[in-house]
Amino acid sequence: MAIRLESYKHLYAKRTLFEWLSNAEKESPNNDYCNFAQFGWRKNYGVYMELKFRDTSDVYFFENGDSSGKILFSPDITVFQKGTPIYIFEIFHTHRCDADKIALMKEFFKGTIFEAYEVSAEYILRQTSVPKYIMCEQII
Repeated sequence: MAIRLESYKHLYAKRTLFEWLSNAEKESPNNDYCNFAQFGWRKNYGVYMELKFRDTSDVYFFENGDSSGKILFSPDITVFQKGTPIYIFEIFHTHRCDADKIALMKEFFKGTIFEAYEVSAEYILRQTSVPKYIMCEQII
């Protein structure tokens, strides 16, 4: 299996979107709910970058998580609500999220309410301030 190295544009776009989402949670005037661009969620478990979901993990990741299994997928950014992911963001620069990863996420989170989006690294890096809307494509 070939190891793909992450481009600097992908890395910095991922870090930027992560910062925007994390700051939305921290700076929300509401103690229970926050908004960022067109996304809103109840804040209780947080925003994570490169969180590894394993074949031994559970959709209630923090209550029933197990770090000993084989890694199935690792989204660029995961936003949790009520113990399960509600939003997953994949940043693309040179290649899009492949069908295998999308299928794994669909199967893993079957029966839960969540959405997955792809966001262009170029789009994120062109922003001169925190955007009020994120141009993205829903993949799940």
